[in-house]
Amino acid sequence: MTQARTAIAQAKFLAAFAQRGVVRHAAVVAEVTRFSVYAWIRDDPAFKEKFDEAREDAIDRLELEARRRAEDGWLEEVHQGGKLVGHIRRYDGALMALLLKGRRGDIFRERVSSEIDARVRAETNPLSWTDRELEDKILAEAVAITTRRQVVEPRS
Repeated sequence: MTQARTAIAQAKFLAAFAQRGVVRHAAVVAEVTRFSVYAWIRDDPAFKEKFDEAREDAIDRLELEARRRAEDGWLEEVHQGGKLVGHIRRYDGALMALLLKGRRGDIFRERVSSEIDARVRAETNPLSWTDRELEDKILAEAVAITTRRQVVEPRS
């Protein structure tokens, strides 16, 4: 690809990417492969900078749409008896929660606490068993499986 054609393809890609934020879609619009795009990002610092800006533009567009759906909502038709009788405004509370978590995570984040007991007891650590202990445990498990099978599948 010539330098001029590459510049045109890059401009088309960046415009489409800024709109949707999807590399595959923008590559199709620009009539190039994703591999070409990733090579440009890797090899051309100026293109990488423009790519990062286009990604930020795409993210800003998504955030604006999420905010619109959360704050302004949208109208849905209400039908009764097969006829349109009005509209109802719907809002997306889940998007509002995500926006709040993103912007005010210190206040709206999930508060989860977990503790892990990382102690390994010798009796439950197979690496510490002797050959005899391992054989005993395998035999005990085989007996337990056979017993369960007999309960589930009684013999005639």
